[in-house]
This record gives sequence, structure tokens and C-alpha cells, in this order.
Amino acid sequence: RPQEAQEHWGEVLRLVPAAAPSPALSALRAHALLHTGQRAEALALAQRIPPTHRHPVIADLRQRLAATGSATAATP
Repeated sequence: RPQEAQEHWGEVLRLVPAAAPSPALSALRAHALLHTGQRAEALALAQRIPPTHRHPVIADLRQRLAATGSATAATP
């Protein structure tokens, strides 16, 4: 099922624009980038999300980036 998961994350990348209109959508796109192996792009996008935004998707993204070794760059 990993192939199916990759297809679903690819669909997220297709549907959510790079300049997402909200921090939560930006976080969703960053999740998709991370899951499709585009870690640097996910980190760059996560860094543009203001630290004042509190949303479960954003919190989860920051935790996942921390788990992949990007904690210092992704944590506000």
C-alpha cells in the first residue's frame, strides 16, 4: 500500500497550491512534500508558517519534522 499512499500524497500536492491561502493548508502541503521525499521543500514551507498559528495539522507537521532531524529549523 505504500504506492497507494504516495499517489494520495501526490494528489494533495496537485490540489493544494504552493501559495496556500491558510497556514493549515500550507501545513497539509508540507506534510505531502515530506511524505513524497521532498524534505527540504517541506521544511522551507514549514518555516514560512507563523509560529503564532496553532492548529493540529501544524503541530503534527512540526513534530514530524523534528522526528526527521529538522527540529531546530522547524520549531518556532
